[in-house]
Amino acid sequence: MLHLTFVFIGLLASCNGASLLSRIVGGTTAKISDFPYQVSIRISGFHICGGSILNNRWLLTAAHCIVKYKPADITLVVGTNYLSTGGIAYKANSIILHMDYVREKQVHDIALIKTEVEITFTDKIAPVALPTADVDESNCIANFTGWGYTDKYSANSNSLQVIEFKVIALSECQNTFQKVIPTHLCTYNIIGEGLCYGDSGSPLVFHGAQIGIGSWGSPCALGYPDVHTRVYSYLSWIEETIS
Repeated sequence: MLHLTFVFIGLLASCNGASLLSRIVGGTTAKISDFPYQVSIRISGFHICGGSILNNRWLLTAAHCIVKYKPADITLVVGTNYLSTGGIAYKANSIILHMDYVREKQVHDIALIKTEVEITFTDKIAPVALPTADVDESNCIANFTGWGYTDKYSANSNSLQVIEFKVIALSECQNTFQKVIPTHLCTYNIIGEGLCYGDSGSPLVFHGAQIGIGSWGSPCALGYPDVHTRVYSYLSWIEETIS
């Protein structure tokens, strides 16, 4: 019997600048027990994108990460903060891209992956919650985790990194990227802090609820906003697809 129960967390009307880490200094090494929902999506053993655990059969990621692949190509590793060791690998059974995803326009960049067998939950493997309300973009601080490059010319970080991001208003984001729409969510800190290659698909989380999926931007940390898929905009699609 499959257990497809979701956890939902209501967001406050205002983020109130809530800090989820002790400081904002760029990416720092994360403990997987603090982020047990984190997934490494791999092709032929190599990490290509991140993702998050929704329940014991379904994972969430960005559509552009897997649009070129078949389920048989994809391995999903959970339960470790290192790419080189540890964790448990699951094979993908099916992948579902959002029906309105347009790669060229970078919109509706969201996808679901179903595993071949149930994921076993532990203290290092657990689902992320989904929000029950949209996030207020004024002075909101959320945390992002991923194994992306530590700079544009390096390689994937072997250890999972975590960083705090300030969520900024869409109007501010549109000053840089005019094609940003309401189903996007933008973050920005300072030059030298931001997403890079390999971070796509990874979760942006506020108070335990995933509010964003790393999608696109101007890599890497060059002083421009990072753009995420706004998870709240797709709650109905997620629930209906999985059901």
